[in-house]
Amino acid sequence: LGLIRTKVIAILLGPFGVGLISIYQSVIDMMRTAFTAGLDTAGVKEIASANNLQNKDNLDRIISGFNKCFKTFAVLALLVSVSLCYPISIWAFGNGDNALYIVLLSTGIVFLILATGKSTVLQGLRRIPEIAKAAIIASILSLIVTIPIYYIWRIDGIIPSLIANNAIYLICIEYYYRKQKIKNKKI
Repeated sequence: LGLIRTKVIAILLGPFGVGLISIYQSVIDMMRTAFTAGLDTAGVKEIASANNLQNKDNLDRIISGFNKCFKTFAVLALLVSVSLCYPISIWAFGNGDNALYIVLLSTGIVFLILATGKSTVLQGLRRIPEIAKAAIIASILSLIVTIPIYYIWRIDGIIPSLIANNAIYLICIEYYYRKQKIKNKKI
């Protein structure tokens, strides 16, 4: 599916559009990596260990703690990407012309960090098939949603498409997360 989307994007946007998408995606990935700071890896290990102890109350408490951390990091990423949109634009593009697009892209960054948090929990619970299903469904839905956006708006559709991709993935992973019936605990 990714190959199909990439081919259609290349046809609709050309090499400049594909390059622009790559730069924006690099900004998203950099912010996600910076603000999750290895919490996803640590979270998988911690949740898996708690899951092995068969203490549901303790497991729910640990998961609640990680969820709060990911929500906090998502908000911090939003604040940093909005407040530093101009320097990020200069770093990524060599000028400040794309600062507004970085501000808009910050919502997609939030969606991706929250999805990373939910995915971390599912991985720790060893729900790998659910993660795979969420990824496949998200790819299909993203293809259905983004191709018309690119067709109608061309280059101007890049930011809405990136935001939509991350929102769709969050919705899909959230669906499988909620099926686990994890109770929110005070920590």
